[in-house]
Amino acid sequence: MKKIIMIILFLIMLVLTACTSSEIANESENIECNCGEQGGTMFHHSFEEVLALSTDVVIAQLVERRPFGGGMAEVEFFVSERIFGNASERIFVYLDNADISGWGGSYRSYEAEFETGVGYLLLLSINRTIVSNFHDDGYFLVGGIPIVNLDNPMKSTMYNQSIVKHSTDLDFSDPNLSRDQIVSFAQEMTRSNTPASERESHRIFIRSDDIEDIINESPEVLVVEINRLISSGGNCAMSSDIYTVTIVESLKGELEVGDKFELIFFMDMVSPGEHHIVAIRQGIIHPGRGRWSNRFTSRHGLFSLDQQQEIENIIANAPESELTSESDNLEEINEVVISIDGALHESVEDLAEEASHIIRGEVLEQRAEWLNLAIPREVIERMLVDDYLTEDEMEAATLAREPELVTISRIQVLEVFQGDHQVGDIIEVMQLGGEYGNDRWIVENAIELEVGLESILFLNEWEIIDQPFSLINYAQGAYASLFGRNERLKDFVDGTFSLETISETDPILVRVGDLIRIAAENGLLD
Repeated sequence: MKKIIMIILFLIMLVLTACTSSEIANESENIECNCGEQGGTMFHHSFEEVLALSTDVVIAQLVERRPFGGGMAEVEFFVSERIFGNASERIFVYLDNADISGWGGSYRSYEAEFETGVGYLLLLSINRTIVSNFHDDGYFLVGGIPIVNLDNPMKSTMYNQSIVKHSTDLDFSDPNLSRDQIVSFAQEMTRSNTPASERESHRIFIRSDDIEDIINESPEVLVVEINRLISSGGNCAMSSDIYTVTIVESLKGELEVGDKFELIFFMDMVSPGEHHIVAIRQGIIHPGRGRWSNRFTSRHGLFSLDQQQEIENIIANAPESELTSESDNLEEINEVVISIDGALHESVEDLAEEASHIIRGEVLEQRAEWLNLAIPREVIERMLVDDYLTEDEMEAATLAREPELVTISRIQVLEVFQGDHQVGDIIEVMQLGGEYGNDRWIVENAIELEVGLESILFLNEWEIIDQPFSLINYAQGAYASLFGRNERLKDFVDGTFSLETISETDPILVRVGDLIRIAAENGLLD
């Protein structure tokens, strides 16, 4: 009951808060990795909502399905018509074996079936991860795995069920529903969608491998020194190392010599002490944090010092528009800074008591969404008894309001200290704030989870259907793990070793021994 009340009070606090304004497959069968049969919980979206979330909508036919390793599949399609987006004629859709619980049951994208010669309407999300083994023209099916059979619409599925249950405006149970009607509906629903290249330009990478294209299109070109290794890991999707780096020389852009930041590299490409040239795009600097993470603009954005003169010549001869386009884009960002006042926990024991789950996990991917976080009154009344909330507090929690911008991180569980997760599970963690199109919401002093980051997470499980997990509060509940993904903290000898605090406002020092004790108390020291 305490956790339920805390969740509701947290939402009330948000309402009342003042805002201060590869040869990829290698032939795919040969890739060895361990994505495993994982699990998780996803939001429920209707067919119409998924259309609005898609970066690309195409009509396509199956070319070939092949193993991608670790229980994943790579499905190649020929695109005959683009409804929305700029997909190539050949695209590659990735299906994983994660057992995802969703509306009305569970499903796996790996179980999606496609027939040769059939026309499918595919609702896609473009691959935004540069440091990955996915094809340059790689996509994922958007949440719910909608598969629209245009030749026989009544065979269309979503969440591995009949799509009829999940479409609010288009009647797939109508035997007279035609291919043209579905296509026209998709065209109308995506008419106001913003192209992926515009709404999330900071995540879309440069496809060209030409050095001149990469340098001209990258807002920052820097000579950096490789410092400390923060995290290292590899699987069928990701093969990356995260290092802190220091700028030695700025060849292009606004960053300054001496600045430090985190950068994700392909695995085993660099080592501490080395100097390299990198073509990157700035990430978001969060108030209260002493560091930020930037991103490569291209898979080919790492250069040797031997190429410095060539790069300087390219920059010197670049058109002026190339040098100013990034700053022009930054002026269009609508930024909202949110201040949250709330008491912080003061001990590891308090964190453990508040958390329903404590895990070590790695962030695999992230997405931003607009969600209405209001809780239906009947849900609160069902969960609460007597007078836990005043009528004013009840109205605040249930007040219908504008959707709020949140970031949802998809995380693989690597180790369990509390709760009923299993190693290999996939969970989703939601945080207020994020960036979507030209909108950027920043929560002051809040923890920022990032793709590739491995950390200890103290989580609360939402008691409301279709909601994911959340950190126990905005500034506590995540502590960086500097161990390799295959090294268990439970096996670490020095229990006094302390974990790095991600939030600078968090007063708690979490030690390895604390986690081992918690795991022992929960019978999880296997």
